[in-house]
Amino acid sequence: MLNSTKRYLYMIFFVISHLSTGYAHEGMHSDPGETGYIGEAVFINQTQVPKLDGKLDDPIWRTLPVIHHFVQRDPDFGQPATEDTEIRFCYDTENLYVGVRCFDSQPSRIIKRLGYRERDMYGSDTFAMFIDSRHDHRTGVKFGTNALGMREDSSRYNDYLRDNSWDGVWWVKTSIDSLGWIAEFKIPYKNFRFIEQDEQIWGLNFQRDVRRLNETTFWKPISRDDGSINRMSKLGHLKGIRKINTGRRFEFVPFATQGLTQQLNTDISAKTELGLDAKYAITPNLTLDTTLNPDFAQVEADVDEINLTRFPTRFAEQRPFFVEGNNAFLLPLELFFSRRIGSRGDILWGTKVTGKAGPYTVGVLASQTGDWDYLGIQDKDPTKEEATFGVMRLKRDVLGKSNVGFLFGDKEISGNYSRVFGLDFSLRPGDIYFINGQVASAWNKNISSDNKVYFIDFSRQTDLFSARFFTRRLDPNFEINELGFLRKEQFRGEQLSKLTWTFSPRPKQWNLRQAFFTGWIDAQKPLPTNQYLTDQTAQDPSLIIDPTFINEKNGFGGGTNLQLRFQGGSSLSLFASRQKRYDLTGPFYADSLGAQVRSASYRPVSVGVTGFVDNFYNFDKRHVSREYAISIDGTLKTEHMTVETRLRHSQIFDPQDKNEGRFWLSSIRGIYLFNPDLFFRLFFQARINDTSGSQQETYLISSVFAWEFRRGSRLFVAYNESRDDHTGRFELINQALIFKIAHQIDL
Repeated sequence: MLNSTKRYLYMIFFVISHLSTGYAHEGMHSDPGETGYIGEAVFINQTQVPKLDGKLDDPIWRTLPVIHHFVQRDPDFGQPATEDTEIRFCYDTENLYVGVRCFDSQPSRIIKRLGYRERDMYGSDTFAMFIDSRHDHRTGVKFGTNALGMREDSSRYNDYLRDNSWDGVWWVKTSIDSLGWIAEFKIPYKNFRFIEQDEQIWGLNFQRDVRRLNETTFWKPISRDDGSINRMSKLGHLKGIRKINTGRRFEFVPFATQGLTQQLNTDISAKTELGLDAKYAITPNLTLDTTLNPDFAQVEADVDEINLTRFPTRFAEQRPFFVEGNNAFLLPLELFFSRRIGSRGDILWGTKVTGKAGPYTVGVLASQTGDWDYLGIQDKDPTKEEATFGVMRLKRDVLGKSNVGFLFGDKEISGNYSRVFGLDFSLRPGDIYFINGQVASAWNKNISSDNKVYFIDFSRQTDLFSARFFTRRLDPNFEINELGFLRKEQFRGEQLSKLTWTFSPRPKQWNLRQAFFTGWIDAQKPLPTNQYLTDQTAQDPSLIIDPTFINEKNGFGGGTNLQLRFQGGSSLSLFASRQKRYDLTGPFYADSLGAQVRSASYRPVSVGVTGFVDNFYNFDKRHVSREYAISIDGTLKTEHMTVETRLRHSQIFDPQDKNEGRFWLSSIRGIYLFNPDLFFRLFFQARINDTSGSQQETYLISSVFAWEFRRGSRLFVAYNESRDDHTGRFELINQALIFKIAHQIDL
């Protein structure tokens, strides 16, 4: 264990020492931009710095060049914006200042709401800017706000892909007046990645949404073939910024937690812990992150799902250390899934290097789990897995918008290991064609053959017509779930090919904005091994395996989907499919039929209803079961509060129409924002499973009070509780009250 830890730390040191010097002075693209889409920033001295109050009444704003004349993407493509927008830039030695005037002829109808996440911001009038400070036409950052000063930021990579985990340190103030609304930004240079040189040329574009009109406009128009994505390769330009530097290179966030916890049949225990998060800018484009004894008490609990398959549910990563920069490790097939780290033991430490070094995208991560017994800090806990994780990802930009890369991952535990290695490529022969491919291998102490996967994907994407074909072969012994995530049984593989096409016209009738007609066909073949068959019969001696499954027969399927999106924001969907599949007891048809109706999500009250019926292979019962399900969700939004509720009910029947089970899942999530920096969030979930005359109930409460008292510094008070009746009594399973304070220090 100690040797593997040293190996990964040496690997990170090697990356830092070589990449920090080899590409420290890498140049950028210097094309001056298209005529008509060039903005200019003006230098100001300390006596001219505007007061950040959302007023734009400082004298400097009246002297700056104006950027305006936005153009619609929706609903009337290419037409001038209904409401005008003006933007002005200035800068000093430390910050970029942006003044935005969003004119509105009906200011009383501006839709303004505070929210916690980007999707909450969708329900209000918004303004966003996109900046490619590297000027590499591939990467960038987004800064967005609404009329109440809510902050939303994200990063862009591979031209059009988005990473919402990026969390910048910047400020914005807003106000509403008789002319519309105003936003005033102050953005330190530490939020940008650029090479220090005499003059900067940055990519630039703006987006404004007037929600009551369902209108989206841009400064530099974007094609509908690009979808809703502002591509970094198609930005305008910002000029005039000279002789600046990236500012502070080191920040660290020490934190302390005080917790009271209680688990099933135990007394309440108190615990105080200290930890540290640190970030160091190795170069303007490459960052080192380190965490020691991390705590994630503020992270919201996972939202449960009714899962009737034999595969586990994939819950999204929400822990800040692993979320930020996670796009560096992404591949078409998920060879590395960061939630594997810490799933069976405490995370003692973690460190990673992510970013760009010349044409290379770099991701190196090392972490150790277990407990602190080997330092003599506490007694050994045998329930906590002691493991060392190491991942290295390297991707090189080629041919303009394409890239090739590899990933190696390793998990070391006492007496065993799990390793993965994969090669991948992403080709962009033009703006609308995409080709992605991957080959990978996974092995451990007991498996070294029949352990590969092959994947290739061709797609064409335009506003009117899109198509995609992919094929994948998954060897029976390809096992990655110690490090990655794959819905697969041990010793069983598959071969799958699928063709999908979508025709999406924009008719002028029936108040439609766009209609989507989708169809697909596929072919699938199971690839079981003799070991798989032996294991199944050992578990169920009465099982009679059908010869068609053993002979690896091909299954075929197809389906269709119709979705209508209306001008007001509501939608209607109908879907149906039929698939012939082969499993242990023979062939069966996996039929599905359903519908969904949803009202406009930006309105104060929105509702969605989904209903479907489908057939699936019930692996526990060894026969085909039929599910009837209905799901109802609703959202209530006010200026300061959002409440979301969801109810799903499913009933399962066997081939003789005998009821095999009933499932209820309900949840309520509420958030109240006192201001953009202070909020309270509550999540409640209840689940009832009624199978074979036995009913089990599970309840979960997760809440947090959060205050960002200084940008990057936060106070959290979190309470979590779970209960169930698995013993026949409604008992407490876990309960925790945790106080956490984290203070960011910049050097």
